Amino acid sequence: MGAISSKSKVGILIPTYNRKEYLNLALKSALGQLCNNIEIIVIDNGSVDGTVEYMATIADHRVNYVVNSENIGLIGSINKGVALFSESVDWCTILPDDDLLDCKFVGSMLEFVGKNLVKSVVHCNRLLIDGGGNITRGTMLSPTVESPIDYIYNRSVFKRETFLTGVFFSRKAFFEIGGYPQFATGMATDDAFIFALALNDKLFCCGDAVAYVRMHGGAESHKAHDGIKHIRALQDYKKYINEVAEQSGRFDSRALKLISNITERFVKIHDSGFWLGNVLSLLEAGRDCNDGELKGLYSLAGDNRYRFDMRVSFDLLCIKHFGYCPERNRLYRLLQNGWAKIRNRLKR
Repeated sequence: MGAISSKSKVGILIPTYNRKEYLNLALKSALGQLCNNIEIIVIDNGSVDGTVEYMATIADHRVNYVVNSENIGLIGSINKGVALFSESVDWCTILPDDDLLDCKFVGSMLEFVGKNLVKSVVHCNRLLIDGGGNITRGTMLSPTVESPIDYIYNRSVFKRETFLTGVFFSRKAFFEIGGYPQFATGMATDDAFIFALALNDKLFCCGDAVAYVRMHGGAESHKAHDGIKHIRALQDYKKYINEVAEQSGRFDSRALKLISNITERFVKIHDSGFWLGNVLSLLEAGRDCNDGELKGLYSLAGDNRYRFDMRVSFDLLCIKHFGYCPERNRLYRLLQNGWAKIRNRLKR
């Protein structure tokens, strides 16, 4: 699986939608790879900002431009795009239209894969950049090798940062796991994708390869999604991780239980964060008790599928039995925030 030969090509897939200016930079970074044995597909979900006209000016034979007949979303474009690469493409990477690759990215990845006999997936060093392309910080460094369980555990305790940009994977392995997972939102899909790929081997990290992840107001990770949809997406994540781990046949019952506990912890922390963040945002905006979004968040009080931390659980208990959300009280919020700071200091 994923063997490298002299005829192998690397596929760079650039999904795009109405980001012509950023797309121009992303495509230049792909075309600027020092390793020329690449195939690039720009897959467009129906941009109306001049992207079509811009792509008509690109005459490089390594670039194929595909326009979807309808907007099938980012994940739909990823799954369709990877399937469109020629058979000579053995390894792929996804480059979102607002991110960049260092000119040595592909060459460094190929050298690392060959040297370490990587079967399925390797990621790299990422640097965060702002809208203007200025580096703001580096992300947390990962070890050269870690197990799939170590990876999701370290994600659950916030010792890893995950981005789709900079993930280099075997095209064959991509199809074997059923492609990129589809959840209620994009929440935790990158984590699930990397975990599933790593199950065939290990998760490797090439520190010599660099990718740039752009953080800006229009970035997918910065968009404000409905809190309930995110919470539902995390249920999808938990189910997916547990199912692919069991189906892999790699783990005994004890390891499967550990994976289940890790995912439960990850989901609980993020569910609580999304619930509280959305409720506080709506309350600060002056929403009253009859607001539909607040009612939807409050309705989770009686849904046993979801697990929350002590603060949110107490809030939901008050809502369920007294019809009042204590987060409306400013003093209560100050006390809770103060206690959270004390807990964090004790953990250190």
